[in-house]
Amino acid sequence: MTKTTGKLEGIAAEAASGKKPKRKLHRSPNYPAFSLKEALQRARTVYDIERRAWTTSAVIQKHLGHEKPSGSGGRAISALRQYGLLEERDGQLRVSDVAYQVLALKDGDLTRDEMLMRAARKPIIFNEILQHYADGLPSNATLHS
Repeated sequence: MTKTTGKLEGIAAEAASGKKPKRKLHRSPNYPAFSLKEALQRARTVYDIERRAWTTSAVIQKHLGHEKPSGSGGRAISALRQYGLLEERDGQLRVSDVAYQVLALKDGDLTRDEMLMRAARKPIIFNEILQHYADGLPSNATLHS
């Protein structure tokens, strides 16, 4: 059996089972794995368990539901770091000052709003887009293309 034949048989088996084949996502390494809202929820999970204590990436991944250090756990850590919600020192991580203020302050607090804007602009790709479209963002279709 050739490699192509095996691949086609796999696709046919998936079609017969009623399962859709998984679509590969091609995402820029500068693009966080999830939204700021989800990142804040995950930062809350870490904060509720560890407060502001320094700990390892493996421990944080476990708190986020990844039993063993994995690719998806690493992407979760990366997203939190891209938004500035985790900070690193000597190979250890903790909830950042920005995340702490967002989590601790009430909705509508000006400092909290400022920290949310800082976190939203922190990922390189988001900051580049906002600088490129300084007069306001175009439609999602334009951004996608």
